[in-house]
Amino acid sequence: MNIPKALFLSLIFLSACSPVKPVSDTGITSGITEKDSLNSYSGCFFRTEGIASQDTFWVYLTVKRSEASGRLLSFPKEKDSRRGTFSGSIHQNIIKAKWFFLQEGQSDSLPVEFLFIHNRLFQKPYSVNAGTGEQYISGVSGFTLEYRPVNCDKLPLRDL
Repeated sequence: MNIPKALFLSLIFLSACSPVKPVSDTGITSGITEKDSLNSYSGCFFRTEGIASQDTFWVYLTVKRSEASGRLLSFPKEKDSRRGTFSGSIHQNIIKAKWFFLQEGQSDSLPVEFLFIHNRLFQKPYSVNAGTGEQYISGVSGFTLEYRPVNCDKLPLRDL
């Protein structure tokens, strides 16, 4: 056996023994197995964004078997808030739901997608249709918006 071939085979063997880690935002779900799925869960999450973390987002999540529901509150600093509830399904830790909310006194809805794994919550961001101005979730979006767990007593439910 020549040296390049031996080196190549050694690298293949070593990479097969190494744990696989996600390499992109869309790859974060690659290690999910059926045993990771939840039977029941209830908890709260929080995230901020913006230059001075002035935009805040809150999620109260409840999971029962294959159903997921909760509250989603969006408080951008210089924009109108969105407050409402979501409900949908969960399969292998991916939640696909419809979010019904109030904004400027008007009822509206959007799809929402979360990944809930190892007590961490991630959300797919919205894209905007340039022609209509409508928000949607792109098929190529990853779960790039990360929420951190927070005590549910801190959730501003009075604002719902």
